This record gives sequence, C-alpha cells and structure tokens, in this order.
Amino acid sequence: MLKLKIKPPTNLKTLLSVILAVLATIGYSQQSNDFVVLRNENKPETNDTVFGQVDLPSDGVFWSVKIITASGKKKFKTKEVLFLKAGNLFFASIPYGKSYAIVPRIVEGYIDLYFYYTGSDRLSFIPKMQKEFRLDEKTSFYAPLGISQAIWKATSSFYIHDPKTKDYLKVPKSDDKFVEEISHVFIQNEDIYQRIVNGEYRSEQVGRIVTLYNQSIKNE
Repeated sequence: MLKLKIKPPTNLKTLLSVILAVLATIGYSQQSNDFVVLRNENKPETNDTVFGQVDLPSDGVFWSVKIITASGKKKFKTKEVLFLKAGNLFFASIPYGKSYAIVPRIVEGYIDLYFYYTGSDRLSFIPKMQKEFRLDEKTSFYAPLGISQAIWKATSSFYIHDPKTKDYLKVPKSDDKFVEEISHVFIQNEDIYQRIVNGEYRSEQVGRIVTLYNQSIKNE
C-alpha cells in the first residue's frame, strides 16, 4: 500500500503557533498581576505598561527593574520607570540625586507617602510602618511611634506625592522647614493645616498626618 506523507499547510502551522502563544500569555498573566509603567517625558499620557512578574530583589534595592513576561525577561533603568507593582507592594521611581530611586509606598490615598530606607531589610519594615500609621479605635494619633521614627531619624527619608503638582516632596526633619515646605499640601483641611503650623503635628508624625488627611478627604 502506498503511504503518503502529508505536511500541514504553512498557514496552519502559523495559526497553531499563534494559538499556543496566546494560551501561554493567558496562563502567565493569571499567575501574576505585577506590572511596570514606563516613563514617557514627551507624552506623559501615553506611558507604556509592561505586565508580568517583577523580579523583586531580596533586599529591596532596585539597581534596575526586571520583569519576567510571556516573551521573556525585560530590564529597565530606574530612570525609565514611572512606578511598578510587585505582589501587594507598590513602588514609585522618584528623583534621587542625579538619578532615580525605586521606593515603596507606605500610605495610599489622596496623598501618597513613600519612604526611602538605606538599610538591608527594606522589605520587612514596610508592613510594620503601614501598621504604625493606621488610625482606628486601636491606634491613637498620639500613640508612640516605634520603627518608623527610629529608621527615619537615621539616614532615611519620607516623600509626599503632591496630588496637585505631581511632584515628590522630600519631608524635612526640621519642624520649622516642615511648616515652610510641606504644610501647604494639607491646606484643604484647615484643622490639620493649623495644627502643623502651630507645631502640634510634627514632621516625624508625617505618616499619621497623611493618613488623617486622607480620611478627612474621603469623608467629605
């Protein structure tokens, strides 16, 4: 009996490859909700978003940003990144010296608060600080600050993301400069603004100030 070897048409091979690639992409996207938003200085409204799984450094120090996508690993310089999400952590790329630093968001809301920490345990302190800044029936505004105050008084810094100007404002450790350079961000709430100006709310309490302010905006 004559046996014929029939090759699948080229277009069928192509179609099969496309289907497999799409299925792989769908399967990969279901495994991770991470993303990286790239900076576009010329057209900020058209920033590109790359989806995949962010390669989160064990010590939390981003010398570059790496993300594993369905088409392979991609790598970006910190200055090329606008912000990123890795797991349940959110980071922004902020001006730092002559370059940019990737720093975690500590407080989320109308005003976002970020924290640049120079220690080697950058990831483990994030949930501890977030817990310190929560304000509810269990936590008073004037409750003693622990880890956040100790770390901040070392060589670390808070950065407020001004929702009006979109700038990242470095929080001064001097209470006088805090009034001069930061108090205007909270002017929409007269009570909080006056408490800052009068020195009742201090710069080291900025995490709770931002939390309180966000709650007041939310409840309006």
